[in-house]
Amino acid sequence: MTEDRAKQLIREAADIMTAYPVETERLYLRLFTPDDLEDFFEYISQKELQRLSGNPEINTRKEARESLEWLIGQNRICPTRFAIVLRGTGKVIGNFCINFYPFLLHDPALEGKKGLSLSFVLNENYQRRGLMSELLKRIIDYFLKEHGFDFINAGYFDFNEGSKRLQEKAGMHPYIEHTFEHNGETLNVKEMMICREDLQ
Repeated sequence: MTEDRAKQLIREAADIMTAYPVETERLYLRLFTPDDLEDFFEYISQKELQRLSGNPEINTRKEARESLEWLIGQNRICPTRFAIVLRGTGKVIGNFCINFYPFLLHDPALEGKKGLSLSFVLNENYQRRGLMSELLKRIIDYFLKEHGFDFINAGYFDFNEGSKRLQEKAGMHPYIEHTFEHNGETLNVKEMMICREDLQ
C-alpha cells in the first residue's frame, strides 16, 4: 500500500465521521473547540495517562492551550482528532484519533484492503466504568459493519494492562510487535487487529 492510499483512507474515514457522527448510549464524538481547554487540561496533564499513552508531558494550562490549538489546527486540514464527550453533561473526558500507522504500509496481507489505526485516551476519573469499551465496540461496528472497512488496528505499550484488556474484550487479536522511542526510552508496543470477518 502506498502512502497516498493510506492518506486517502484517513480522509475517507474523516469525511465519514464528520458526516455521520459517532454516538453511543453514554458518549458521542465531536471536533474540539477552544472552549474545551479546561476539560482537555484536566486529563492531558494526568501523569499516569501520559505514561501509558506516550503523550507529551503537559503541566500547565499554557502548554495545554498550545497543544489544543495545534490539535484544532490539524483538524482544519483533516478532521482526525475527536473529543470524547459525556452525554448529559457535555464534558470532554478524552480524545479519539484515527490514523494509518506506517508499519502497515508494507504488509502484504493488507494489500488492497481498507483499514485504519486508532488511538485513544480517557480521563482517569472516568475509567473503569465501561465507557471506552462501549466506544471501541461502537467504532468497530461503525467502520467494519456499516462503512465497508476491512480492518481496525490499535496498539498498547506492553506495560499497559488496561489497554490490553480493553482491546481483547473488543475482539481484537495480537498482530505484530515493534518499538517506540519516547522521552529517551525504547518502549515495546504490541499491536492488535480486528477484521470484518472476525465479526461474522
